[in-house]
Amino acid sequence: MSRLTELHELVGEARVIRSESSGLIRGLIEEYRSERNKVSNDIDLSNEGKARKLSRISDKYEVKSLRLVEGLNKEYRKSLETARTKAEELMIGDLPQVDGNKKLLFDIRFKELWGRLAFANNYEDAKNMIREVVKLADEPALAKEVADQFVNLSSNAICLLDPSDQMRARKEIGQLFEDVSRNSKTEDMRQATELHETASGLLGSKVVGEIVKGAVVEISQNTSRYIDNTDEYFSSNAERVQAIELAEGLHDPTKITG
Repeated sequence: MSRLTELHELVGEARVIRSESSGLIRGLIEEYRSERNKVSNDIDLSNEGKARKLSRISDKYEVKSLRLVEGLNKEYRKSLETARTKAEELMIGDLPQVDGNKKLLFDIRFKELWGRLAFANNYEDAKNMIREVVKLADEPALAKEVADQFVNLSSNAICLLDPSDQMRARKEIGQLFEDVSRNSKTEDMRQATELHETASGLLGSKVVGEIVKGAVVEISQNTSRYIDNTDEYFSSNAERVQAIELAEGLHDPTKITG
């Protein structure tokens, strides 16, 4: 498996976790309703007995729901953080080496154009020279060399115009920089950059959507309140959670059991 394929799979895994989370939580809500209805319809229980059992059921599914979300969050973040790390490795990888003769010819022409740029007195001429340099850099390593020196290349060209025209020039020269910057990366690097941005964006979003967040109020206020912050819930309710898990037979609290 290529590193790029692995990256796509990691981001894909995170998306699957996010898309399936709603169904998993709704499944727990259905389990909760089923147990709640059995108690509510039990004619052999007093009102007080029903209240006690309903409270236990609420506690049980509060913990189960938040344990589920805790596990989903861990897997979600693990996939995305691993994806970002691997993307960064690709983004800063070595560029393909340029043929020696081609590099020599490039250096000669680049230095010639740079010298002419330094003494240019017409913006259009200067812009065309910059465009030629960008076109000349037709391999990632060459394009990176130009991109690294682009500010020095372009500053004189922009200064050749009156201040009122410099905004237009910045836009035109900026587009040339975008072109050479894009060309300074291999296709794998470009895709890795896009996947890095995607992973970063997904890390900033919640695994559980607002609709589900509203739905779990049916289980308890705490379930809705802490669904986006399970760490706080389990740290501030450690003893209570432990008691519930022991009482309800939730022996492996990282897994959902019946």
